[in-house]
Amino acid sequence: MPTEQPWVMAVQADTADANDREGLARSVRERIAAHSDWILLNTCHRVELYGFGTPPDLDARLKVQTGESAVRHLIRVATGLESAIVGEDEVLHQVREAIGNARAGRTLDGRLVRLFESAIAAGRRARAGRTAASGNLAQRAVAWLGEKSSLAGNTVLVAGAGRMGSSLAHSAKQAGADIVIASRDATRARRLAHVYGGESTDLAGGAQLAP
Repeated sequence: MPTEQPWVMAVQADTADANDREGLARSVRERIAAHSDWILLNTCHRVELYGFGTPPDLDARLKVQTGESAVRHLIRVATGLESAIVGEDEVLHQVREAIGNARAGRTLDGRLVRLFESAIAAGRRARAGRTAASGNLAQRAVAWLGEKSSLAGNTVLVAGAGRMGSSLAHSAKQAGADIVIASRDATRARRLAHVYGGESTDLAGGAQLAP
């Protein structure tokens, strides 16, 4: 009898917009109610379902990976290699939260638990001894703005679509803000805005939006 393999069904921000991901997450949650041995990882960037055995037939937009490919994917997610901001911390917390939520009130497949625990350990090791970088600076900047006025439901204009711009957009979105990316590189601005469900403009347009 063949050994059951791990699988992941995933969609990310670069292939589905925020509304599509939200709809997929609702659909997946409904199916999970009847399958106690699945784990859902749902963030502002991705909807991912993990399990062992035969992947369910859910939605064609969910990309399926099995075996070692599924294992590598989860490790890359936990270490931040699949994030818009490489190495960002929030995703590791979200992976921990996903397995914590799945464990609440039900018994999980031990193989899936070990897989997630291994990925979380890899995420910790990848971040050990790391120095403060743009992500931490962005978090502090957004926290400072939040002290002045609540960002939830308000628009934050981010000038630039590089690493710091990505970090600022990520932190502002986590605070509940609507995002506008202003950059001289229209393609990068659109791509980053798509990730965070925001809008993009050129620098001149951004200057007009600035107070």
